[in-house]
Amino acid sequence: MGSPVLTAASVLICAHGTQATPIPGNPRVFVSGVPVLCVGDPVVVAPCNAESPCLMLKPAASTRVRASGQPLAMATTLVSAANGLPAMIATTQQRVLLE
Repeated sequence: MGSPVLTAASVLICAHGTQATPIPGNPRVFVSGVPVLCVGDPVVVAPCNAESPCLMLKPAASTRVRASGQPLAMATTLVSAANGLPAMIATTQQRVLLE
């Protein structure tokens, strides 16, 4: 079974419990009417009030599927770009799965 593709509607939470806001940079590819996230798209965590705050989250990349030349963001692993702590994917779409 594959991993879901992250979209702008995915609910992502940093290790400290703050919800992250995905900002899709590719408005041309949609899943269930919502833009997909590519690896280079920012996932902003604001405000994370921890001692070492999470500012951006970094998702895993697809190896084969791309949108406008960028790998899609997959719901396998998600870590903070600032401190390397794991983040949680609370909800995401289940229609498009990648292996």
